[in-house]
Amino acid sequence: KAIASVDVMEAQASVPEDRINILRLIEESGPEPGLGADRVNRTVSDRLKDWLVDNLERTTLQLLPKIERAQVASLCCCVSAFGREIGSYALALQVCEKALKVIPEMCKEASVVLGSMSGVYMKSNDLGRAAEYLQR
Repeated sequence: KAIASVDVMEAQASVPEDRINILRLIEESGPEPGLGADRVNRTVSDRLKDWLVDNLERTTLQLLPKIERAQVASLCCCVSAFGREIGSYALALQVCEKALKVIPEMCKEASVVLGSMSGVYMKSNDLGRAAEYLQR
Protein backbone atom coordinates (compact mmCIF):
# COMPACT_ATOMS: atom_id res chain seq x y z
CA LYS A 1 0.00 0.00 0.00
CA ALA A 2 2.82 2.41 0.79
CA ILE A 3 4.35 1.94 -2.64
CA ALA A 4 1.01 2.47 -4.35
CA SER A 5 0.30 5.64 -2.36
CA VAL A 6 3.33 7.65 -3.50
CA ASP A 7 2.27 11.26 -4.02
CA VAL A 8 4.81 13.68 -5.44
CA MET A 9 2.55 16.58 -4.46
CA GLU A 10 3.21 15.73 -0.79
CA ALA A 11 7.00 15.65 -1.22
CA GLN A 12 9.16 18.01 0.82
CA ALA A 13 12.36 19.86 -0.03
CA SER A 14 14.94 21.47 2.20
CA VAL A 15 14.59 24.70 0.21
CA PRO A 16 10.93 25.73 -0.26
CA GLU A 17 11.63 27.38 -3.63
CA ASP A 18 13.06 24.09 -4.92
CA ARG A 19 9.84 22.30 -4.07
CA ILE A 20 7.79 24.91 -5.89
CA ASN A 21 10.00 24.76 -8.98
CA ILE A 22 10.10 20.95 -9.06
CA LEU A 23 6.33 20.66 -8.72
CA ARG A 24 5.84 23.26 -11.46
CA LEU A 25 8.11 21.30 -13.80
CA ILE A 26 6.26 18.08 -13.01
CA GLU A 27 2.89 19.68 -13.68
CA GLU A 28 4.13 21.17 -16.97
CA SER A 29 5.47 17.79 -18.12
CA GLY A 30 2.02 16.19 -18.36
CA PRO A 31 -0.24 16.30 -21.43
CA GLU A 32 -2.80 18.22 -19.36
CA PRO A 33 -2.87 19.75 -15.86
CA GLY A 34 -2.38 17.22 -13.09
CA LEU A 35 -1.31 14.34 -15.31
CA GLY A 36 2.39 15.06 -14.88
CA ALA A 37 2.11 14.28 -11.17
CA ASP A 38 0.13 11.10 -11.90
CA ARG A 39 2.81 9.95 -14.31
CA VAL A 40 5.60 10.65 -11.81
CA ASN A 41 3.67 8.87 -9.04
CA ARG A 42 3.17 5.78 -11.25
CA THR A 43 6.80 5.78 -12.36
CA VAL A 44 8.14 6.08 -8.81
CA SER A 45 5.75 3.36 -7.56
CA ASP A 46 6.69 1.02 -10.43
CA ARG A 47 10.41 1.54 -9.91
CA LEU A 48 10.15 1.00 -6.15
CA LYS A 49 8.16 -2.17 -6.69
CA ASP A 50 10.68 -3.47 -9.24
CA TRP A 51 13.58 -2.68 -6.90
CA LEU A 52 11.87 -4.38 -3.98
CA VAL A 53 11.00 -7.50 -6.00
CA ASP A 54 14.53 -7.79 -7.43
CA ASN A 55 16.16 -7.47 -4.01
CA LEU A 56 13.68 -9.76 -2.30
CA GLU A 57 14.17 -12.40 -4.97
CA ARG A 58 17.97 -12.23 -4.87
CA THR A 59 18.14 -12.29 -1.07
CA THR A 60 15.59 -15.08 -0.72
CA LEU A 61 17.24 -17.30 -3.31
CA GLN A 62 20.58 -16.84 -1.54
CA LEU A 63 19.08 -17.70 1.85
CA LEU A 64 17.09 -20.81 0.95
CA PRO A 65 20.00 -23.28 0.79
CA LYS A 66 21.41 -21.98 4.10
CA ILE A 67 18.41 -22.25 6.44
CA GLU A 68 16.42 -25.03 8.13
CA ARG A 69 13.47 -26.72 6.39
CA ALA A 70 10.86 -25.03 8.59
CA GLN A 71 12.41 -21.64 7.86
CA VAL A 72 12.46 -22.44 4.12
CA ALA A 73 8.74 -23.18 4.20
CA SER A 74 7.97 -20.09 6.26
CA LEU A 75 10.05 -17.80 4.05
CA CYS A 76 8.49 -19.30 0.94
CA CYS A 77 4.99 -18.63 2.32
CA CYS A 78 5.84 -15.01 3.13
CA VAL A 79 7.46 -14.27 -0.22
CA SER A 80 4.74 -16.00 -2.21
CA ALA A 81 2.04 -14.12 -0.28
CA PHE A 82 3.84 -10.86 -1.05
CA GLY A 83 4.19 -11.86 -4.72
CA ARG A 84 0.49 -12.69 -4.94
CA GLU A 85 -0.44 -9.40 -3.29
CA ILE A 86 1.54 -7.26 -5.72
CA GLY A 87 0.88 -9.42 -8.78
CA SER A 88 4.47 -10.66 -9.08
CA TYR A 89 3.57 -14.31 -9.66
CA ALA A 90 6.93 -15.09 -11.24
CA LEU A 91 8.72 -14.08 -8.02
CA ALA A 92 6.42 -16.23 -5.91
CA LEU A 93 6.76 -19.28 -8.14
CA GLN A 94 10.52 -19.00 -8.55
CA VAL A 95 11.04 -18.88 -4.78
CA CYS A 96 8.71 -21.85 -4.24
CA GLU A 97 10.40 -23.89 -6.97
CA LYS A 98 13.81 -23.20 -5.46
CA ALA A 99 12.48 -24.14 -2.02
CA LEU A 100 11.31 -27.50 -3.36
CA LYS A 101 14.84 -28.19 -4.57
CA VAL A 102 16.22 -27.52 -1.09
CA ILE A 103 13.83 -29.62 0.99
CA PRO A 104 12.77 -33.26 0.51
CA GLU A 105 9.49 -33.53 -1.39
CA MET A 106 7.86 -35.97 1.01
CA CYS A 107 8.00 -33.84 4.16
CA LYS A 108 5.45 -31.54 5.78
CA GLU A 109 7.45 -28.44 4.82
CA ALA A 110 7.16 -29.43 1.15
CA SER A 111 3.39 -29.59 1.50
CA VAL A 112 3.43 -26.02 2.80
CA VAL A 113 5.47 -24.90 -0.21
CA LEU A 114 3.19 -26.79 -2.61
CA GLY A 115 0.19 -25.11 -0.97
CA SER A 116 1.83 -21.73 -1.53
CA MET A 117 2.39 -22.56 -5.17
CA SER A 118 -1.23 -23.60 -5.51
CA GLY A 119 -2.29 -20.27 -4.02
CA VAL A 120 -0.19 -18.38 -6.57
CA TYR A 121 -1.78 -20.29 -9.44
CA MET A 122 -5.26 -19.71 -8.01
CA LYS A 123 -4.61 -15.98 -7.70
CA SER A 124 -3.40 -15.89 -11.33
CA ASN A 125 -6.56 -17.78 -12.41
CA ASP A 126 -4.68 -20.91 -13.51
CA LEU A 127 -6.97 -23.33 -11.68
CA GLY A 128 -5.62 -26.40 -13.47
CA ARG A 129 -2.10 -25.77 -12.18
CA ALA A 130 -3.47 -24.88 -8.75
CA ALA A 131 -5.22 -28.24 -8.54
CA GLU A 132 -2.08 -30.01 -9.76
CA TYR A 133 -0.02 -28.60 -6.87
CA LEU A 134 -2.74 -29.33 -4.33
CA GLN A 135 -2.77 -32.97 -5.44
CA ARG A 136 1.00 -33.42 -5.14
